[in-house]
Amino acid sequence: MIETAAVHSNRIALSFSSWRICDRVSQLPVARNDNRFIMTIDLHSARLSDGSLVKGTHPVWAAHVMLPPPMPPIWLERAYMARAGMTGPYTVFEGRFGIIKTYPGQRERDFERLLDGLGQEWECVKTSFKTYPRGHLIHQFLDGVLHLRREQNLAAGDVARITCRIADWMISVVCEPVTAKRRSATDYHAKISLQFCVAAAWIFDRLGVEACTEENIADPDILDLADRIDYEIDIEATHRRRFRGCVLVETRDGRQLKHLVEDIWGSAANPMTGQQIRRKFLENATLVLPERQAREIPAMVGELEAISDTHELLRACRPSTVSPAQS
Repeated sequence: MIETAAVHSNRIALSFSSWRICDRVSQLPVARNDNRFIMTIDLHSARLSDGSLVKGTHPVWAAHVMLPPPMPPIWLERAYMARAGMTGPYTVFEGRFGIIKTYPGQRERDFERLLDGLGQEWECVKTSFKTYPRGHLIHQFLDGVLHLRREQNLAAGDVARITCRIADWMISVVCEPVTAKRRSATDYHAKISLQFCVAAAWIFDRLGVEACTEENIADPDILDLADRIDYEIDIEATHRRRFRGCVLVETRDGRQLKHLVEDIWGSAANPMTGQQIRRKFLENATLVLPERQAREIPAMVGELEAISDTHELLRACRPSTVSPAQS
């Protein structure tokens, strides 16, 4: 996985969607569309190029921070560059400086996987819903601790220790360094801390966006429980497409509790119901929208093909002058 090379995959993966949008609106000839696509990938991954013209624009791309707003979208810039004859490296994936060699590390590579089912199988339909606003590698442990907390009706004071058995490749992302993970410096740091998130979920009996406020990341009750949360390698967690996690809880009265999660809640193997998805949407939407307005959106999305003007949906998604608290 790209994450094991300390690279957030969204930075590269989202280039594909921006390219597809531009493909629909730019109406460039095929060859120039190809150039625009590979230039987008090249600049997002900041990789070396094998003699293509786009390498000379890397310093210009770095200088974008000096431009006054509003800055043009990258896909629009790439479209104009391709129209003017700018080229990108055609071996952006498999070349000696390509993404495949640069990011996933020095392991065996199965190039056939890039082409298997191309145009027939769509990975997006297998994507898991993000049931918690936290790093995805933590979700199985949140499922586990919430299950045990509710099943056993335990308070934080009842817990002597929590141990999370985790796949070895996840540890560097969400568990270490231990001191920093137990004392998050920022709200974003807390979101990718196994220790903080598990402790906060146990304290609040849920884990929403409100858990990572400045007040909560310094909450003594959460931090006290985070100090009692450890991890160990799960040698059976070998499947990288199924985020397995096992939670072990030792109570102060000597009980040993265990809950194993083979597939995270929200995945294809353990899906959310339609009602759960709508509730998740409303929890987020009502942070900025009045509840009545937020409730209109799922209904409109459900009838999307019947909407004659998408501006109706866009207007429903736009915050009004009325605050959510006034609704």
